[in-house]
This record gives sequence, C-alpha cells and structure tokens, in this order.
Amino acid sequence: DPYARITEFKQLVSAYHEEGIRIVMDVVYNHMHSLRNNDFEQIVPNYYFRYGPDGAPSNGSFCGNDFDSTRRMSRKFIVDSIKMWMKEYHVDGFRFDLMGIMDIETMNEIVREAKKINPSVFLHGEGWNLPTMLAEHKKATMGNQAALYGVAQFNDFFREHVKGKSSDYELGVCGYGTGDLNYRLAIPACLCGSAVVKEGYVTLFDTPQKSTNYIECHDNATVWDKMKNCCSEEASGVRIARQKMMTAMVLLAQGIPFLHSGQEFCRTKNGVTNSYASPDSVNRLDWDRKDRYLYVSDYVRDVIQLRKSHSEFRLKTTKEIEERVSVVIQENDLLVYTIKGSEPRETVRVLINPTNKPIVYRCKGLYRLILDNKGMCKTEEKSVFTVPELSLCVIER
Repeated sequence: DPYARITEFKQLVSAYHEEGIRIVMDVVYNHMHSLRNNDFEQIVPNYYFRYGPDGAPSNGSFCGNDFDSTRRMSRKFIVDSIKMWMKEYHVDGFRFDLMGIMDIETMNEIVREAKKINPSVFLHGEGWNLPTMLAEHKKATMGNQAALYGVAQFNDFFREHVKGKSSDYELGVCGYGTGDLNYRLAIPACLCGSAVVKEGYVTLFDTPQKSTNYIECHDNATVWDKMKNCCSEEASGVRIARQKMMTAMVLLAQGIPFLHSGQEFCRTKNGVTNSYASPDSVNRLDWDRKDRYLYVSDYVRDVIQLRKSHSEFRLKTTKEIEERVSVVIQENDLLVYTIKGSEPRETVRVLINPTNKPIVYRCKGLYRLILDNKGMCKTEEKSVFTVPELSLCVIER
C-alpha cells in the first residue's frame, strides 16, 4: 500500500519531532544505475546525464551514470525534490551522497531555497573529489568549500588521523587513537575543526561549522571491526577504552560531531566493510550488544550531555577558536586541549592520554574533574590529576 508508506513516514518524522529529535535524510541525486531504462533518459535523451568528450556516460561515482546537476531542468528537479521533502514531510536536513559529483551552483541554490523554508536546516555531504566530467572549480568538493555556503563536509582528515586508514587494504594501519602516536601532530588541527590557520595545522575549512567530525559511518569497517585488524593483539577491554576515547574526541572537538548508529555500543558488521548489499544479519542494530556494552553507551551519553551543557565545545567561528582554544602536546604524550570558558567558567581543559600507562597532570590553580573514563563526575577542587591510560578527562574551573 504506497499510501501507507507516505502516511507512516510523516507520522515517524512527527513522532521524532515531539521528542525533540530532528531528521536528516540521506539523498542520492548524483548518479543512477541504469541509463537506457531510466525515466529521465526516456523523457529527454542525452540531457539529464553527464557525458565525456567522447560521448561516453560519465561515471565519477563508480556506481553508475552521473546525473548532470548543471542542466537547468536537472537542477530544478533536485531543488524541487528538497523543497518537497521539507514542506510535505518536514524533514530537517539532508546528507548528500558523493556531493563532489554535484556542482557548486546547484548546492548553493539548495541552501537558499531550503533556508527560506527552515532557517535552521542542516546540510552536509561527502565532498570527495571524484573523476566526474565536470570542471574542477565547479565541483561541490571539500577543496572548493569556500564557495559553498551553509554546507558542511565530512572531514576524512579527522577520520584517517584519529582512527587510522579506512580502505579495505589498509585496515591494519593504525591512527592516533589506535596506537600510532606519530599522528599526534595532526590532532590539534582535528580538535579545532580543521578551521584554524596556524603553522603546523592542516586547514580545510573557513569555519568549524563546515567540519563534520567522525571516525565511523555506514561506509567501510566499523571502528570495532577495524581494531580487530590493527589492534588484534590487544585484549577486548583495551579496545573498548580506545573506542570510548576516540568517540569522546569526536564529541568534544570543535565542529559537528557525527556518530554512526551503534558506535556507542561498539557496533560490529562482522568484518563486512561495504555492506550496502548485505542482509539484515550484518546491517541490523544488535540490541543484545547494547545491553552487553551498556557502560560504553552510558559513557557516550554522558559525553553528549557534557557537550550540550558546555558551549565551549560548540564555538561557531574560526576567530573564536583562534582566540579561545589552545592545544599542547606534552613530552609524555599527554594532549592538553584548553578552551577559555564562558561564564561562570574560567577555563575548560580536556586531557587526552593515548598511551598505555597512566599520566599525572599538574596544573596551575585549582580545577574540578567533571568527566573521567567512566563518565560524568564532580570532584573537589585540586591541582593534580591522574589521567588513566587510553582515556580522556575533562576538568574545569
């Protein structure tokens, strides 16, 4: 019953809104599997799809035929579709699959029209530079982010340096959070939303609100499955500590935190990486696993609550970050991420210990511990703290 699908989806969105949860919908406007039997091709042959100089269909996605978003009616279809989902279903935002295949002008028109309907609409996408038949300066890629307004990008620099390499043939390559501390110098830029212009920092964005920070999504291995490759000699408890530390880094970095559903309880896809065609036994959420790792889920919930209650972790501009944030890596490898506080706080400080041994941190003045490796807490003021191995602590004064 197709009408039931329409009604039930509207009811679903409405029910989430009643609970204060907004819906961001995944959209794939950039490519289509079949060309010959496609309705667009049937309506106007050789118009809606992108072709190379030799007349061959462009396939920058490696998944099918690239939709030509630069065509007037192609662009109109995409923009009208976005408006329909917002007006009819009250969807609050969109995640654009392989956004780099689309063009900048189309994305900017989407932003303009979507904000007319909902000024707080959330838009982000995969800005990978793929070999579609479109001039480089027209692609909606991460490299062209300055020309895109109000669109965030998935930050693969954050992913690759915090977690380690993600491709199938590099699953054994560790990152900062999985044991290779040679990546330490990249972490300050990651914590600053890759938006700060500073010597030694990689700058990807002109505002932290364009950085979607993540270590795991539906593509590639989950963090848990990757660690079975790159941290295979470690005990389960050690890998759990790493999972908690890296997830907390995502949540407390400047920019937009992104968690893959189930990441909060060490989700596994049983070693399957590209699971788009896998059965439910691979892609389903295993709620028994949620019960098994409830203490991990509770910890993640606490870190989310800390982020929500402390605006220091949600600075909106590069200027604010440059004025209020400093990141120092000590000789003992303890990373000290300091943010000048907002009233009534003077300073918030995140202490990250990526090593396999506890580290004692001494600070000038008195601080309270408000988050440790078990979750939210509140201790008496003191000036000496022990940061457990493979963990993250937050102190404030």
